Amino acid sequence: MYRTGRNEICAEVATLLPQLRRFARTFTSGSDVDDLVQETVVRAIAYADQFEPGTRLKSWLFTIMRNTFYNQVAVAKKHMKIQQKGAVVWETSQSMGQEWSLRLQDVQRAVEGLAPEFRDALRRSVAGEDYRSIATNANCAVGTIKSRVSRARSLVMDKTGEDQYVR
Repeated sequence: MYRTGRNEICAEVATLLPQLRRFARTFTSGSDVDDLVQETVVRAIAYADQFEPGTRLKSWLFTIMRNTFYNQVAVAKKHMKIQQKGAVVWETSQSMGQEWSLRLQDVQRAVEGLAPEFRDALRRSVAGEDYRSIATNANCAVGTIKSRVSRARSLVMDKTGEDQYVR
């Protein structure tokens, strides 16, 4: 379709909302789907003058959505901080969806419920410390640390129900 005005683009965007929601579900779930669709539509309207008439609006919107999602992930990664004790803390520029907040709390409880040697090995591994350094600090073999980290991950996944998605 050959559309040039902002109002015409808005009208066509409205007809594409169901397809945008389906595409958003490939990136995220729950209430985050609607947030991603909303952010995509807001950006599309803000940059409507950059839409090239004669091209497919749907493809343009999908590109905006994909880039928006990738940007949100990049921002979230930049805000992840590792505290001195090895605990992972997430600070995001926008509040996390309720589902993700609950999942994060479940993971934190599962990690806290691990035996100290498993918890310490997992935290140090997540913080980016190499196995040799962790083993030296724990006064044990590197293979033991690898085993502890693997076991800790499995226990956390089992406690949070994540194992069904990974395996």
